[in-house]
Amino acid sequence: MKGLNLKMLASLAFVALSGLFTINTSYAQDRIPREAPEVEAQREKMPYDEYNRDVRTRYQNVLDQVDRIQKQMAEKKIDDPKFRKALSKFEARAKSFGERMENAKTIPAEDQEKYRKKMRSELEKLHKEYDRLLDHWEDMKK
Repeated sequence: MKGLNLKMLASLAFVALSGLFTINTSYAQDRIPREAPEVEAQREKMPYDEYNRDVRTRYQNVLDQVDRIQKQMAEKKIDDPKFRKALSKFEARAKSFGERMENAKTIPAEDQEKYRKKMRSELEKLHKEYDRLLDHWEDMKK
């Protein structure tokens, strides 16, 4: 179990460090890949605090991608009503998710499994909003 945690931590560190070396690379259009079922199964076995850190990292990754898109839009002076509408929906979902995530430390032990399921569902919904936003972004670039 400890070796698995070290591997997961090493993987997360690699992802974070690889982002540092690609700061000037324009990859805001990249889709965030869906998790393999094996990864989700491993995630469910994580201790509660580690699980919450992992959720926070994935949440921040989505926010960073949206921020890159917004910066590119500002640089290119692009304004599109459909994109703005999709962005508003995404931001509302992200805000709600962030607020729910902030309450993670106050969840009693007997409700933590229920909380994990809810967060998994909410994160999936956030990814769907992100994908819709990215679809609008790609349509604007055509």
